[in-house]
Amino acid sequence: MRRFCMMVLQDGCSFSFKDRRGRRLRFLRYGDSYQLYIKTGEDLDAVLRLDESLWAATSAPRDAFRCDPRFLSFVDSDGDGRIKSWEIKEAIRWLGERLGDRSCMADRIAVLPLSAIDSGTAGGKSLLSLAAFILERLMEKDRDSISLAQVRRFTAEASQQPLNGDGSSCLRRPGMRRRPRSSGT
Repeated sequence: MRRFCMMVLQDGCSFSFKDRRGRRLRFLRYGDSYQLYIKTGEDLDAVLRLDESLWAATSAPRDAFRCDPRFLSFVDSDGDGRIKSWEIKEAIRWLGERLGDRSCMADRIAVLPLSAIDSGTAGGKSLLSLAAFILERLMEKDRDSISLAQVRRFTAEASQQPLNGDGSSCLRRPGMRRRPRSSGT
């Protein structure tokens, strides 16, 4: 079954397909191959529909990507040191289930407006709650967005906190008091 139709040659350096929904998928020439041009959330959705025969590669070593290594460690969900096509698709689905408004992705900034998170899904609610907790813990005045730098600062601070008896962190929301221990009687 054909997924794409109407290949349109634009010039010597790019071409595009239109999928059944009429969405144009643009490919640009990089070196000796054409690669999907991804700029928006809609472009990411197109990756999920893209036939893998059009992929330049279906697997590549994690260190071959010019990207944040910490981010790539999350995408490499099986931890084998390679990023595979199914892992990229899973990461896109994960993002899609949590963000209702992905228009901010085109801005290419490391700040996520909390209004972009979809609070109508379980994943979105969890992400929104975590972002609010981080901003509260860092005592940030602006709580309308969260940055990668803030998340990393929180992670660094949290890793310095002592662990309780079950091995989990003793992090509490600012201003929370420790519950008194029961006397056992």
